Amino acid sequence: MKGGPAHRLLRPVARRTCATRDRVYRRGLGDRSSGLAFRVGRLGLEHDIATLAARLQALEDREAIRELVAQYGPLADCGDAQALAALWCEDGAYEVVGFATARGHAEIAALIDGPVHRQLMADGCAHVLGPLTVAVDGDRASARGHSVVFRNSGNGFEAFRVAANRWSLVRTGQGWRVAHRANALLNGDEAARILLSPGDGQPAS
Repeated sequence: MKGGPAHRLLRPVARRTCATRDRVYRRGLGDRSSGLAFRVGRLGLEHDIATLAARLQALEDREAIRELVAQYGPLADCGDAQALAALWCEDGAYEVVGFATARGHAEIAALIDGPVHRQLMADGCAHVLGPLTVAVDGDRASARGHSVVFRNSGNGFEAFRVAANRWSLVRTGQGWRVAHRANALLNGDEAARILLSPGDGQPAS
């Protein structure tokens, strides 16, 4: 019978069974939600790590480039032609705008070993490079800045050459190296201003 003892005994059991199933379902749903949250959190953490790694690499690249360029002055002033030339790639170029372009290590080293530079060293000189603005794009980079050559005139030092510079650099197996340096006197000519502009360093067509 519907209202008999057996029915009354079964009803609480049924309710307990439904409640148990509900708890199991909710617990399973909670487990799945926790797993999803964990995966989402892990992906977010991996993204943050990748972002930090990219930012760190960019900072290290800029510092390496500034360190490379900073070596130029001391090497020029101590006359170490081979070490100075090694700042460039094997086929790198050093262009003195309006004068000449030295290509390859041998020609670049010859600038330091040549009579003009040796006379500067004999007089007393200092090649000073100012702060650089550096832009890195993968394995290539560019840098812009000023340089001043001070020369001892006998009565003190004078600014012998004040120039604009644009450096084009590439990442190699040995680190960053100069692919091309253009140097132009800041004598009012447009050539020097172009080298310092944020563009590609080439005259507008």
